[in-house]
Amino acid sequence: MHMVTLDQGGFARADTWIAAPPPDLAEIIEHAFVRRDTARPAPAGPWRLVPDPSAHLVVVVRGGAGGRTVRGAVVGARSTYADTDLRDRELTLGLRLVPGALAALARDHAEAFTDRGVAAEAVFGAAWRGVAERVGDGDLRTAVTAMLGLVRDHARTERADRALIAAARRADSVAAMADGLGMSLRTLHERTRQAIGLAPKRLLRIVRIHRALHGHRRGASWAALAASAGYADQPHLVREVRALLGEPPRAWVARARCRSVQDGAPRGH
Repeated sequence: MHMVTLDQGGFARADTWIAAPPPDLAEIIEHAFVRRDTARPAPAGPWRLVPDPSAHLVVVVRGGAGGRTVRGAVVGARSTYADTDLRDRELTLGLRLVPGALAALARDHAEAFTDRGVAAEAVFGAAWRGVAERVGDGDLRTAVTAMLGLVRDHARTERADRALIAAARRADSVAAMADGLGMSLRTLHERTRQAIGLAPKRLLRIVRIHRALHGHRRGASWAALAASAGYADQPHLVREVRALLGEPPRAWVARARCRSVQDGAPRGH
């Protein structure tokens, strides 16, 4: 299950097209996605994003009385949930980077992007205009190809620092993560903040909550997930969901609709 399908409890799974990156970008991009935001009634409140150790290149197309606008941003890791406004939004296109891959594109450490978005033109310069024009033309397949090309042309390395996220997925504590990587706690802290944008403890908490949310989507009970995902008990899991998602598990589930991801190609707008 892809991360984008956890946002808003999975409400837009049926309206989201997801594709693997081309082989030459697989080391720094996890997937591309296109979400048709006009394909369903918008939720009554803001759209809730789950915390995420990955950075994204996100392009948003909005309509309105003033016409259509296309804006792009490089968005860093999210240390907690974030609410965003979908009013007038027609499309959302994105590339989800491998955790630790932001350094391939940006001059600053990943921490400079944490919990914020930086305008795409500030990261990619004049080359961004060509992508914005293709998105505005409405040919979504060409637009995604242009986004991939932008990353390919600007990446300063072909590989992400995958060791950190791999260690986080194996470890049950910061000390165990440091031991697994053969580094001191201080070195781990500095490297994780620079490469991913999160402190090691926060990274572990987010990885664990993802494991629980994915498990629930596959049908496991919260009680069973509390044990399998490494929580002391179910109340511990509930407290973590409240802390990281801003609401109890049942409220997050209530955001969803019973839909499944479509596998077809993106359609022109």
